[in-house]
Order: sequence, then C-alpha cells, then structure tokens
Amino acid sequence: MEIEERDYLTIGEFGSLRNVDSKALRYYERVGALIPAYIDPHTQYRYYTVSQLVDLDTILLCLEMGIPLKGTSKYRGKDGVLAVKKLFEDGKRITQDKIEKYKTTLMRLQYALDCISNNDRYKDRHDYYVRRINRRYILKKPLEDPKDFASFSKQSLALFTQAKERGFDSGYTFPIGILLERGLQSSINASIFLEVLNPPTDDERIFVLKEKEYYCYQESQTALFYSHNVYESILAEQEDADLVVITNMTLDTYRHDIFPIEVQIST
Repeated sequence: MEIEERDYLTIGEFGSLRNVDSKALRYYERVGALIPAYIDPHTQYRYYTVSQLVDLDTILLCLEMGIPLKGTSKYRGKDGVLAVKKLFEDGKRITQDKIEKYKTTLMRLQYALDCISNNDRYKDRHDYYVRRINRRYILKKPLEDPKDFASFSKQSLALFTQAKERGFDSGYTFPIGILLERGLQSSINASIFLEVLNPPTDDERIFVLKEKEYYCYQESQTALFYSHNVYESILAEQEDADLVVITNMTLDTYRHDIFPIEVQIST
C-alpha cells in the first residue's frame, strides 16, 4: 500500500505537536491506547493523522488527571465515539480537587516559613525573654504518664490520626507540644497537643491559645516532653503562671541530635 505523505505525519512530527517523544507514542501503541493510522510493512515506520491529536490529547489529559491508560477506554464507546463532555467534566472536577490540595500545601508551607522567620530572632538565646505569639488552635488530650520518648511518640501519632479523621490540617513543623495548666489543690493538668491550621472557629473540640506575650526560655533536652517531675518543677518555679506551653522551635536548619525546645509561660 502506497501512502500519500501529505496525508500523514511521521511519529516524530506527530509527537512534536504535543511535545511527546517517540518512545512514549510507541508505549501508547503497545498498550492499545493510540494505534498509528498506518505502519509501513517494509520499514515499520509509524504514521499518524492530524485527527488523531484528539486521541493523544485524551491520553495526555487522562494521565494528567492520574487516570491510568487502561482507564481511558471508559470515555470511548464500542463504536469508537469519544464522550468528550464526560471527559472534560471529570477533568474539571479532578483539577479542582488538586487546586484545593495545592492551596492546603501552600498554606502549610507558608505557616512553616512564618514559624522559621518568627523564631529566627530568638535563635540560640540562653536567657529569659518576652515574645508575642499569635493565636493558636490546638487539639489536646490528657497526657498519659509516658516512660520514654517512644510512648510520647505513640500519643503524638494518635493526635495526628484524630486530626486527619476530623479533616484538620497541621503544619510541616512537628507541631506537637505539652500544655500545663494548674488544677485543684496544686495539681497539674498536663495535656499533649497538636496545633492545627484554620479549623472551624465554632468547633468545640478546638482549644484556643490566645495571642499574647509569653515569658520564654529555651531548653535542648527532649526530657521536657515526657517527665512529669519536670512539669512540677516548672510550675513550682513560675508561681504566677496560669499555663505553660512546651513546644519545639522550628528553625532554618534541622539536626536529629539537636532539638531546641521553647518553654512559653503565660501569666
């Protein structure tokens, strides 16, 4: 069979119209997603028609939406008719979902960068200092008396799971901490908390740490995260404190062997 070259595009010409290389087109052929209009029996050269760009665009759109190639067949009937409207509606919906996820990712990244920026001015401080901290929203639960950091990590995981189930987002900065509140008869109410971002303000499960100035100092011992004796000592030293927040400081660099912790005292 002789072909009129003006009626066909070589595999390279066809792919160049959508910036798709020949290797990808051969793969689409192997899986049956896009068969060349003509294959020269002598040279095995592949040829395509301009009208097949619709098929290629369908494949590329499905791949962009995360639909595997075998799933593209659901948009084409047995008679070969392409359900364009259904394809575009699904594409719009999936794209909107991705946009919302990217917005959340951007929010979490900006939160982390803001934390780093705000903490930078207090980096490596060895004295007491006063800093104003923005309003924070937290999920909290009573801290079980842990014996080691593994136990503390297990309780942290439970909070992350709870937040995920409730649809709450947290930052990228390990936003886990300890909240100390004075109880009756000099008792201590110790809670483990997870800071969450932009939760519903009327959600009763959310505890709000108001924007205010805190009297702060830094420690580098992770024992602060799992020692009730330390909690009693902190409140004993800070007689005017109504609550104490113990949390990690997110800085511009991170090392596993250095874990800077900030003790924030509210009076």
